[in-house]
Amino acid sequence: MTHSKVLVHGLYGRTSIYVREVLKQFCQQLFQLHITIKIAKEWSTNLPEVLHAETFDRVNVSNILDHGETLQSLLYFLAFLLRPFENPHAILVASL
Repeated sequence: MTHSKVLVHGLYGRTSIYVREVLKQFCQQLFQLHITIKIAKEWSTNLPEVLHAETFDRVNVSNILDHGETLQSLLYFLAFLLRPFENPHAILVASL
C-alpha cells in the first residue's frame, strides 16, 4: 500500500504511515542479525548429550519449573548460559 492510498492528513493516516515505517526499520534490522534457535524435544536430563556443551544467551525453562524443584532446576540450567564475561545479559527465562 502506498502513502497515496492512505488518508495522510488525518490522525489515523499519519499513525499508519509511522507504524509502517517503524515496522519496516525493525524488519531491516532483524534481517541483519545472526539468530539461531534450538528446540530440543528431550528430557532435561538428556540435554547435555544432545546440546554437546553448547551455551546460549537465553534459555527458556518455564515448562520445566512447572514440575517443582525450582532451585535445583535453575542451578542445572545455569550451565547452559553463556558466562557473564561472554554475555552479561544472558538469562534464564521463566514464566511463573
